[in-house]
Amino acid sequence: MPSGFGYHRTSHWPLSATTNYHDKLRSLSLKTGIGAGKVRLAKWYSTMSPKVKTKIVKDVTQLVLARRTRMCNFLEYKDTKVVYRRYASLFFVCGISSGDNELVTLEIIHRYVEVLDRYFGNVSAPIW
Repeated sequence: MPSGFGYHRTSHWPLSATTNYHDKLRSLSLKTGIGAGKVRLAKWYSTMSPKVKTKIVKDVTQLVLARRTRMCNFLEYKDTKVVYRRYASLFFVCGISSGDNELVTLEIIHRYVEVLDRYFGNVSAPIW
């Protein structure tokens, strides 16, 4: 599978053809479910030291895992909005700028899961 996002443009895609969402994302990660909090995949779009990344991952993991299922999928972490979505035991987490659209980010997460499902099968099943 190629690196980065493999989204196919369709007529109902919410972003314009000129929008480069990679410039807006600060990070993307895929975490295992409750209790473990192990990062399975991470892509950072800004340069940071490994120590800072580890702290951010730890803090955001604690924030996301502490939330109830009926709570909003958006939260604030320092100067970044954190948007996450849970599929079975997996959490897909994106960090975006404060001015970016959370609903578009949720749609991108969903599209990403659809692409992974098509390529690998049922991604949200705990097979890892």
